[in-house]
Amino acid sequence: MPVPGPAAARISRRELLKHRTGIDITHVPYRGSAPAMADLIAGRVDLTIDNLPNVLAQVQAGKLRALAVTGNERDPAMPDIPTFQEAGLPGYEVYVWFGFVGPAGLPQPIRDRLSAAITRIVTGPETAERIRRAGATVWTQDQAQFTALIRAELEKWGTVIRGAGLRIE
Repeated sequence: MPVPGPAAARISRRELLKHRTGIDITHVPYRGSAPAMADLIAGRVDLTIDNLPNVLAQVQAGKLRALAVTGNERDPAMPDIPTFQEAGLPGYEVYVWFGFVGPAGLPQPIRDRLSAAITRIVTGPETAERIRRAGATVWTQDQAQFTALIRAELEKWGTVIRGAGLRIE
């Protein structure tokens, strides 16, 4: 079953799905979501694992059918779509997240000031609403939580990548 996707993140999500289910799917590399969506809608590929903001309009227009969301909770943008857990696939939890990092040794007062400013901006009503309309969720963490998240993600995906024998070419 061909699965479109550019970048290592898509390969990792595919490998996690293969690892959890044993299904045989083939990664089809694309230069972005738009050409992958065109081929999915045209029936040239069978499914995609993509970020919600990239598929939301097509799902809402009835051109695509969402099967499951990768988080551990239903997404507010598509509350009728089950999680992979609810759909019968425990342990398949994937998030696409964005964070701000700085150079090693950045003084704590500067880190604190940047963290407070960024949190204030993304949680402000106008920005938060724009993020929600795009199909994303505002999710903030303090510096210690974010560091723990990065470490946990490195461990999780490192295991998947090593288990699949993936290598950088």
